[in-house]
Amino acid sequence: MRPGDASTGKDVRIPQGRGGAPAVGLLLALTAAISVWNLPAVAESKGGQGDRSLEKLEDQYFKVGDLNRLQQGLEIVNRRLRQSKKDAQALYLRGVGNKLQGYTKFASNNAGPEVESLMQVAISSFDEASALGYKKPMLLYHRGEARLVLHMARLARQRAALSSRPDRLDDPLWGMRGAVFAALNDGTSASMRDPLIALALHDLEEANRAMPKYAYGWGALGMTLGAQGKYEEAQKALKRAIDLTGGKDPNCWYEQAVVCLASRNFRAGKDALDHCIRLAPGNFVHYMMRALCAYQLKDLAAARADLDYVLSREPGNKIALGMKDGLDANTTPLHKIESQYYNGCEWNRCQTGLIIVNQRLRQNPKDAFAVYLRGLGAHCKGYSKFASYKNAAEIDKLMAEAISSYDEAQRLGYSPPLLFYHRGEAKVVRHMAAVAKRKASQKDKVDPEKDWVWAARGMIYAAITDSSPESRKDPLIVDALKDINEALRLNPAFDQTWGALGMAQAAQGKFGEARRSIKHAIDLTKGKNATVFYELGVICMEMRDYRAAYNAMNEAIKIVPNNSVHRLLRAQAALKLGNLKQAQSDLDYVIAQEPDNAAALTLQSAVGLKQNQPEQAMADLLAADEIHNKVKGQKRETIQAAQARKVLEKTASQNRMLGGVESAQTAYDDAILNFGLRRFEKSAQEFENVLKLSKTTGATEMHCVALAAIAYASVNHMEKSAQLLHKHVSNTDKRGVPGKIVKYLAAQIDEKELDKYARTNEDRTLIDFYIGCKHARFKEYGKARERFNRVVENGDQKLDQYLLAVMELDALSTKGKAR
Repeated sequence: MRPGDASTGKDVRIPQGRGGAPAVGLLLALTAAISVWNLPAVAESKGGQGDRSLEKLEDQYFKVGDLNRLQQGLEIVNRRLRQSKKDAQALYLRGVGNKLQGYTKFASNNAGPEVESLMQVAISSFDEASALGYKKPMLLYHRGEARLVLHMARLARQRAALSSRPDRLDDPLWGMRGAVFAALNDGTSASMRDPLIALALHDLEEANRAMPKYAYGWGALGMTLGAQGKYEEAQKALKRAIDLTGGKDPNCWYEQAVVCLASRNFRAGKDALDHCIRLAPGNFVHYMMRALCAYQLKDLAAARADLDYVLSREPGNKIALGMKDGLDANTTPLHKIESQYYNGCEWNRCQTGLIIVNQRLRQNPKDAFAVYLRGLGAHCKGYSKFASYKNAAEIDKLMAEAISSYDEAQRLGYSPPLLFYHRGEAKVVRHMAAVAKRKASQKDKVDPEKDWVWAARGMIYAAITDSSPESRKDPLIVDALKDINEALRLNPAFDQTWGALGMAQAAQGKFGEARRSIKHAIDLTKGKNATVFYELGVICMEMRDYRAAYNAMNEAIKIVPNNSVHRLLRAQAALKLGNLKQAQSDLDYVIAQEPDNAAALTLQSAVGLKQNQPEQAMADLLAADEIHNKVKGQKRETIQAAQARKVLEKTASQNRMLGGVESAQTAYDDAILNFGLRRFEKSAQEFENVLKLSKTTGATEMHCVALAAIAYASVNHMEKSAQLLHKHVSNTDKRGVPGKIVKYLAAQIDEKELDKYARTNEDRTLIDFYIGCKHARFKEYGKARERFNRVVENGDQKLDQYLLAVMELDALSTKGKAR
């Protein structure tokens, strides 16, 4: 087995020739305008390649790890087999190719099913070649090894489903990509007697008798014996492989190391890996295996050095990170957990700290301090996702776990002031999460007048602006105040407790008291804690003291400049104060960090309307609404025709009131609005005006041509429609999907051809809209409905064509239902 050599290649795509359709003449277009929209497209042609000889194919194309070459070799083999299905040599080579494809993905639990499939195909090809008389020893070697790998892949999949604990560094299966260790560490009789292993042994023994000096045959035999638990015999076979290569092949040393680890001979495993690394110093798997051996030999410094080497080259290597966490779990004192893992409330670091804490709790379940730290870990994980509607359910669950652990720690005798503070704060956050979930489900339809998320993404505002008696008398808040007051009694100088008190008071609607508590927290921190300034900003916003809120957020941002929530709250305050430039600047920062932040998009929509940018405002509002619908965990809400008409009419009215200098952009905006309101003749004229004013021929111009042609066809000006299309169709090359749409409307490509270009949801939305429009204009209402429904149900709501599709579908509701 040589998983250490495997690397992922890229699939090869064979270029194909493509035929083109001649342009339709202008005279024909003018005399038969309707037929122009329905001319057939020329079918595409495909190129081919000549066959090559199969001689030397294995040496030229079949290399482990090179998927490009493998795929090319298999193409040649498969062409030969299409000519002669009983070509034994081609069948053998197809088996080798499939086996090596599996090797390229070998040894990963995740790739198990794919490896299984490839090995099964390979074995079948070898069997067929053998039945046709192909009896070379290499077939036996490859088939034997393929059977061994199939056995390993099946076990790896089973082990992956059982989910080995990632915090157990002493489990040789965990970490080393799984498949090899799954096979060599499964001590069940069912595994060791797997018929695949017996068949593999038979093949490999026969192959080695015929090729006694083929080192890899002995290596494969050693691994197969290891899978049967015959470790001594396995080591003899592997030593033979090492001797045959003169000790110069790292793969043979790797196989010996695998068997050593399986038999828990860690000293010999480390020695073998030393040879591997000397011969192939760049292979990270070898370093991780050596780290495992060093850990078992109690050489923690050597284990850490090997893992550091891996992480210096692959900082995101999850196996190495997990193994390092395992080391930390045995060396990190509990009193260091909070400072080393929980500070900063970063999810992955909190998770690592929890792994260490839980390992200690398995050793001593009654360790009160460890129980407290378990609660704090869940609490900090929840904080890492705090303030967003979409995380409310998850945060609620984590805070419930935290409160339960705090309660248990107190029962076990651990009750310092911090426990009361943290438990009280966790209860406040649970209250916020509950109200946020309720508010999310009650969110109004698209309406730019309502700040449904308000600035801080919802949770805090949901809690402190809910004036319902149930919310303000929530037992969670009552209990939280008891804990917080007890924490203050025990330690009145702890600033963060005063902050938590302020937020709990605000949740009860006591904003004056809340403001005083927060200001006391700021005094205690000497103005150096961003969180308490943020809390002050929240309360000032609710009290409508927008200037004080803006100033508080300035202070928070001075201390922590890269916090999106702080920027978002300052943007809200700036918007209320009429400082649109500052609001937009903060929103640009937030959206750059979090493109799907619905609150930021909603605020940007409000800023856009005030800055006379109705189209962008509409796009932002629709995007925010789509994100909100995903947050609710439901199928997204579609925009109804009444809503779309309201938005279009309101925007058109605002445009008329704003006036301003005519430009290509303003003309385009007006044309879109009039198209949506089904004022087609006016819309077509405005689109043509855009084309006159525009200095380019890009995607926007292509849409102008397409929409103007449809608008003219809508009022039976088919001649104008055809003239416009053929005037601009020569500009469609290199204009992407919009250019292809114009060619489709001009009948230079057909519907099937246009559908091929739908590679993204945006492409799909545009293509479905324009195809639907063409069907509708030719009274093919059933086909048109099908296309428009696709847009409305699954389309990209940020596109103008989405709203236009809503209006088109509404218009079709009054049309005939003939297909």
